[in-house]
Amino acid sequence: MNMPFRLKAAASTAIAFLLCIPALSCGTRGGGIRQAGLPRVGLKDGRLVATSNGKPLTLRGVNLAFYLDVASPEKYITEQSIEDLADRGVNLVRICFHWRQVSRLPEECAWKPSGRAWLKRVVRWCADNGIYSVLDMHVPPGEEDIDPITGEFWDSPENADDLEALWNLIAGDFKNEPALLGYDIFTEPAPPESEQWWDLAKRLVKSIERIDRRHLIIIEPDMNHEELRDIGDARVLYSPHYYEPMVVSHQGEYWYGDTPARTDVTFPGEVPDELEYLSGADPTESVSEPSDEWRSVGTTATAPEGADVAMVSLFGWEGSTDAYFDDVSVTVNGEPRGVVNASMSEESEGRPGMPRAWFLTKEEASSFEANREPSEGHSEPGCLHVEGSGQWFSCGQDEGIQFDKVFIRVKPGDRVKVGAWVKAQTLSGEAGAAIDWCRETFKAWNRRTLEKDVDRAFGDWAKKHNAAIFIGEFGSMSRPGDKSSTNLVSDMMSVWNERGYAWTIWCYRGEYIPPGSGSFGFGLINCPDEVSPDEGYTWRRELSDPWQSALRQR
Repeated sequence: MNMPFRLKAAASTAIAFLLCIPALSCGTRGGGIRQAGLPRVGLKDGRLVATSNGKPLTLRGVNLAFYLDVASPEKYITEQSIEDLADRGVNLVRICFHWRQVSRLPEECAWKPSGRAWLKRVVRWCADNGIYSVLDMHVPPGEEDIDPITGEFWDSPENADDLEALWNLIAGDFKNEPALLGYDIFTEPAPPESEQWWDLAKRLVKSIERIDRRHLIIIEPDMNHEELRDIGDARVLYSPHYYEPMVVSHQGEYWYGDTPARTDVTFPGEVPDELEYLSGADPTESVSEPSDEWRSVGTTATAPEGADVAMVSLFGWEGSTDAYFDDVSVTVNGEPRGVVNASMSEESEGRPGMPRAWFLTKEEASSFEANREPSEGHSEPGCLHVEGSGQWFSCGQDEGIQFDKVFIRVKPGDRVKVGAWVKAQTLSGEAGAAIDWCRETFKAWNRRTLEKDVDRAFGDWAKKHNAAIFIGEFGSMSRPGDKSSTNLVSDMMSVWNERGYAWTIWCYRGEYIPPGSGSFGFGLINCPDEVSPDEGYTWRRELSDPWQSALRQR
């Protein structure tokens, strides 16, 4: 996930779990599962097995997010850290790297010596401690970060060529590494068209297998189209990522949306599911003639039965429009309600050129385009500019059920007034500020619901195709005292274990969150309050449940 995902050094606000995985039936030394030699891994009857005897292997562990520090990945983890993970029972890690950390691309497809050295070193540390490694191309050539929607990788065929060449380079160097489980060829691919990914996946599998037929090749589903396909190769391990329900697992996240995600969630329980549109209120005061002057527009209406959310809609109808919108206001029963970025003074970080928390929706055949105009404005510089032609457009703040900071909470019978200022230099139809009445819906989530959703997403597919599953990423953002995330992750691990899925949770260390901030984080290991993770401190802390029970589960 990356997360966009999307995505991902943690402090006392992070999830804290005890890693304690059942040992394989190999010799051990010390307190963990350090083994003299790890058996080679193959696939049989939808399971990971030791090729020497065909017995199923129980592989469970954690992601190592090296890609977070492109310039200094060696600071992320030490040999002592790997020993600590082994002592707690980890026997699988997913090494998430950035193409810039290991290669000299785009100048040439050659190893960056320092990158090769630390990658080899981490794999060797893992092998020495009885831990299998997965090499994960977390950020592929052409990208600078993981993109949860559709990244720049797909803009040029040269990126695919570079990716293939880089995997050939890596496979050539790691093909004789006994403790390597396999190659995760692309994290969370999200192409415009599904065929782009599956054609590339088949191409990469064939290319890598010409060099290395010892190790598994790991393929993830197409994120945009949510599908897995059997590519007909006996050495392919399929690896979905699972974070459902997202409103629980990504509570408090701040990198995907223009506003922080909601935190009022409970698992198991009734989880916010959708924002259902009910109806719209007819505008009370709109404009239908062009003018270079700023004019007041708005709508006053009574919330209908069933409505519990009012959303602002800045609209234009029927024809050509060149209009500026600014200084949005809302009152409920005469009391002012805050509107996120009402003055359009803030620009979106994730959508450069647009006002934060405002989104354009339009008729498909129309030519309307929107942007933040920094030089215009009603009361101060900065406003929303919409230009184009067509049947209709609407600029609102609906970013999905997860982002409720923009919701105007109402009850049936409430008197709601929405206002804004418009300067429409070109206008052949009508423009104004309207109200959309919506209802927040909920869905009951529990362990059984989780199982059904897993079946829908990939469980049934895996049974049909007798395919082995590796859950490369799952987890939940958390903070001290948050039971919902603990319950969700515990149920996830229980389901994976019962089905024999290999897994690596996200993640060993996430971004640093200041102690006592109340923020949510993904990291599993706590850094002492008085020590900055940037100082290279070895994060050695006792962790707690639900790992202790779930990871010992047979």
